[in-house]
Amino acid sequence: MIKRFFFIKPGQINKVDKAVFEKCHLLFFEGDFLDEFFNDKDFIFRFKFFHSNQSPPYLPIEKAQEFTYLNNIAREIWAEIKNLSQDSHHILRSQVYYLLVKLHRAYSLHYGQSRDTMTDPVMLKFSRLLDKEVRNNLSVEQFAERLSISRVHLNNLCQRHFSKTAHQIIRERTIAEIKKEIRYTAKDFSEIAYAFNFSAPSHFARFFKQMTGVSPLSFREQLSKW
Repeated sequence: MIKRFFFIKPGQINKVDKAVFEKCHLLFFEGDFLDEFFNDKDFIFRFKFFHSNQSPPYLPIEKAQEFTYLNNIAREIWAEIKNLSQDSHHILRSQVYYLLVKLHRAYSLHYGQSRDTMTDPVMLKFSRLLDKEVRNNLSVEQFAERLSISRVHLNNLCQRHFSKTAHQIIRERTIAEIKKEIRYTAKDFSEIAYAFNFSAPSHFARFFKQMTGVSPLSFREQLSKW
């Protein structure tokens, strides 16, 4: 039986009413726990499973031994949380970081990506900025200006780390958020268009079809059949 690890980033919406969990362990980090705990505002942007537009936010593990190994680390974290002591923060910091890095390596291997965590400060800042400004329909030039670098330099960095242009990354992140809006809200398409700073609903519809191959209406109708 294939077992899975699921990764849910802050602000991500997940619908699990049709999912069946035989048994699972849930590990939640409330608010800015990771940022504060590791004194690193870019912490969650270092791991692909939290911020990948290329691969889904879950890791299937076929080998029972590998799953047991990773699951045991999660159990140790839970055991430490249930029996907190004065020095628990040292143990928890090392356990959480160790688990996330091991999962990141397994995730990268499974989806054929580099296993290196993101360390480039400009790309980390770009990822954080994109997360914050995804609804504002900013151009590559505007992102570059916010990052205090040139458009060419931003594109070069994106190509080096993601094998994509900045324009592609921005568009992929935008369409992912738009799909979420269509899937989980009853807003009409004009509302969504203006929420994402499109100048007109027709421009929004054109962008959506360019990115998905179907109209927003067709996409919503397809969802209703699932």
